[in-house]
Amino acid sequence: MRRSFHILQLGAHTFIAGSRLQAGSFDTRYRHASIVASPLIAFTNVANDAEADFRRASVYGYYQWQVADPLMLEAGLSLDYMKY
Repeated sequence: MRRSFHILQLGAHTFIAGSRLQAGSFDTRYRHASIVASPLIAFTNVANDAEADFRRASVYGYYQWQVADPLMLEAGLSLDYMKY
C-alpha cells in the first residue's frame, strides 16, 4: 500500500490532500466430503478453488476554516475506485 498526503496551513485555513494505492489477491479453497444424510439424500464430493485480484485507488481533499474557537467549518471530497 502506498500513501501520499499533504497539509498546508495558512492562519485559520487548512488544506489537506492525499491519495492511496492498494493491491493484493485473495485465494479461497473449499472442500466438502461425502455425507449420507438419509437413504434418499446423498451429497457428493465437492471441491471449489477461486482466486481474485484486488485493486483500490483513492484521492481526497479537505478544507478547514477555524472561524472562532471552538467553531470550525470543514468541507471535503473523496473518490474511491475498486476492482476485484
